[in-house]
Amino acid sequence: MPDRLRIALDMLDGCQELECDGMTRIISGLLQEAEIGHYVVVGGIEDTRTGKFFRPHMWIDLEDGRRIDYRARMWFKNDLLAPHGVFRPEENRYFFYSGNRHDPVPGDAKVGRILSQHMDGVPYEEVLELLRTIKVTIEGDAS
Repeated sequence: MPDRLRIALDMLDGCQELECDGMTRIISGLLQEAEIGHYVVVGGIEDTRTGKFFRPHMWIDLEDGRRIDYRARMWFKNDLLAPHGVFRPEENRYFFYSGNRHDPVPGDAKVGRILSQHMDGVPYEEVLELLRTIKVTIEGDAS
């Protein structure tokens, strides 16, 4: 079964103006509005092959163990081995994340909407509608 969460969030990937902080705030806002449990993580990411480390970096950890990061490749010059999208951290062989988890900021839902209105390529309402339809699936299993 295709990962419907990934399909929904991939719709945001075309918004290249956003770095990790803006993308994380928009995605966190969407997840909050769809009532999908998650944490915002602030830390860094290291390419263990080269030792390159980028900090600060932001991403999202879902309560089911998956990670959401649409901007790691930005820091690693579009290295196709860098994690991207929705994935399980243990599937990533070369990149190590370290950081501190934070509960989502309640205002991020509003901030996410405001940011998305000023960015081309952010179909906020369309993504939100998809996320709301898959909430039960996410909580029931990992699809």
